Amino acid sequence: MSTTTTTKATGQIIWDTILALRENGQAISRQRLMELTGLRYTLVDDHISRWIEEGRMRRVVDGVYELTEPMPEPRPVSVTDLHDGMTLIEVGDQELRVWQP
Repeated sequence: MSTTTTTKATGQIIWDTILALRENGQAISRQRLMELTGLRYTLVDDHISRWIEEGRMRRVVDGVYELTEPMPEPRPVSVTDLHDGMTLIEVGDQELRVWQP
């Protein structure tokens, strides 16, 4: 008879804790993450540093972090030169007609 245990990866444990802190409106700090996860300083700091380099997080002050908001999907942009000398610029649903004086 074998028992199977499901364990989360260290990074996933830290990330889930970060999301929970954010949802509860609490500061995301290195010390708080160590307390809540029970993981060593080096493990927490290694993952945080990697996520900062990837742009998923940013450092507010030493030991305090926040999640960065992802950029929205780009809107379609079109630039058309019209026959009357005007230029039509369309950005998403917006339309702008300009001409050179």
